[in-house]
Amino acid sequence: MSFNMYTDKLTGAGNLMKFLTDDYDSVFGDRGQILFVKLKPIRQLNEIYSRQAVDEMLMAIMRELVQFEGADVYRILGGEFVAVFKDNSHDYVSQLNKKFQEVMKYYFTSHNYSEAYFLHLQMDYQEPLRSIADFYGLFYDTLMKEEELENGKEVLKYVLENLAMMIKRTVWEWTDVHDFALHDDVSGLPNSKSAKLFIQETEKPNEKYTVFFIDGDSLSLFNEVSYDEGNRVIHEIASVLSNTIRKGDKLFRWLSGDEFIVIASDITKGQAVHLAERMRKSVEAHCLNMLYPATISIGVASMSEEDDDLDKAISRAEKANKEAKRRGRNQFVFYENIDLTI
Repeated sequence: MSFNMYTDKLTGAGNLMKFLTDDYDSVFGDRGQILFVKLKPIRQLNEIYSRQAVDEMLMAIMRELVQFEGADVYRILGGEFVAVFKDNSHDYVSQLNKKFQEVMKYYFTSHNYSEAYFLHLQMDYQEPLRSIADFYGLFYDTLMKEEELENGKEVLKYVLENLAMMIKRTVWEWTDVHDFALHDDVSGLPNSKSAKLFIQETEKPNEKYTVFFIDGDSLSLFNEVSYDEGNRVIHEIASVLSNTIRKGDKLFRWLSGDEFIVIASDITKGQAVHLAERMRKSVEAHCLNMLYPATISIGVASMSEEDDDLDKAISRAEKANKEAKRRGRNQFVFYENIDLTI
């Protein structure tokens, strides 16, 4: 699965985040033309024709815009597109706009999309646009001239509402990207990147943590059946662990396919023993009737007085996990109870 935070998923155009973060000097240059196209009324169109039909309209718009030589095309909001023609003349872009309108009018007619229409705005700039504020200043001035309005309050309201929606959409897209980057698709858990961020945030912590390094026992057998089956088992084990740990404990899928770590704070040695055994038993009971009865091995290590980060405790917990494997699997071992000379 691929994901690009700067690309619109539907059309493949640069999205709002790309439009906001691109180098404006490079995109706009010193002068040129901007064609703004807005499909309207998009909410009503979704209700009248279906979401799929509207997606097809948007794809048709994109197909036409990207054919224009010299255009950098962005889909900045639901039905809004911006095509930037750096160093091009007004007449050249006017001809392209006229052709675009003719093609889209034919498209709407041939598909019986009688309720769909466009707002077209061609913007001429003769000096560099350095920011989104410059872009919307040009948008406002051009729309005022096009509409020949004496009072610009309604236009200004539209511009500000549009800008507010752009900010909201940016937050939504950033949230999507953030969630995608820090979560594991198979297990549904925060991934190792998320764990490392947590570790960085707890640098020189005020409280000491205990780490449970969990590794599946012989889960590769399920992969030999199919990778889907292997992923299903990992997801189920993740679900069992999520429902077994204490409120406030942090559970992550770690580096390799069947590794997990739990980071627990404010936990005594006796509580750690109880939690490790509860996780082990819960997984064993849940997986007992699977094709291969799956179990887990757990290595446990607490931060020492000398530790100033979690990495050292994780490393010790991993060594304890290897000792649990060596002792026969399906058990937990504390780091302080292993013989390091072996």
